[in-house]
Amino acid sequence: MDSNAQFVDIRAGQSATLRFVNLREPSLIIEKVDASGLPLAGATFEVRTLAGALVAEVVTNQGGLAIVPGLNPGAFEVIETVPPAGYVIVARSRVVEFVAGQSVTVRFVNLRQPGLVIEKVDENGLPLAGAEFELRTAGGQLLHRVTTNQGGIAAIEGLATGTFVLTETRPPQGFEVVEVSRTIEFVAGESRTERFVNLRTPSLVIEKIDN
Repeated sequence: MDSNAQFVDIRAGQSATLRFVNLREPSLIIEKVDASGLPLAGATFEVRTLAGALVAEVVTNQGGLAIVPGLNPGAFEVIETVPPAGYVIVARSRVVEFVAGQSVTVRFVNLRQPGLVIEKVDENGLPLAGAEFELRTAGGQLLHRVTTNQGGIAAIEGLATGTFVLTETRPPQGFEVVEVSRTIEFVAGESRTERFVNLRTPSLVIEKIDN
């Protein structure tokens, strides 16, 4: 609304024209993309006043967009509360200043949750099936228990960021554990591949012959 008052002096036999200009209320366009710039659906955002009052809650569509129309001029905080499935939040919130007649576009980038690929091989680099591993938090909480397949591979997806301990709890039959455990640091957007080598269990062959 144009809040400026206008005064006019109209005399007999004359007409006057007054023009008042209204500006559109600001609107917010949220873009949600991955590290490659591809759109991400399913991210939930809140728009709040700087005092914390909730103004709007929106979810990005298949084009990675969410629109909040009809905002008042002023400063608001845009907060990502729920990331798309399989992704982690990088920048949780941002303060945005709105002025009358202008729209603002803000872009939030999500990185994929870390993943872990375990390779189990013998001393010749050949894959070993049947090795059992546990992944635990640094505090000892069990998160995953996996067993290597015929290709010597076990994979864990959708991990949180942070420090974890990977332990080989059971070697393949006929082999023995060389390295029991390993501490691994996971960061957003990166997957890790960890290779563990098993050595064959020593064996003794006794031959008995006559004279």
